[in-house]
Amino acid sequence: MTSTSTELVHLMQDMHLNEADVARHLDVPLDVVNRWMMATADQPDSCMPESELRLLKFALMSDNKRAHLF
Repeated sequence: MTSTSTELVHLMQDMHLNEADVARHLDVPLDVVNRWMMATADQPDSCMPESELRLLKFALMSDNKRAHLF
């Protein structure tokens, strides 16, 4: 099973995102994104929450077409 942090790294590579892009999409500090990226499966407190990963995927999928929801 892959961790959410591993999924984040793969998503960032696939979508050509950097840490600042992720922080902007999720409205979180840049150091939080960096902590998520460095986390491993055996560090559950540092891993990206599943809800944040889902929110990021939704934000990327909607491509700002639903800005009125936010």
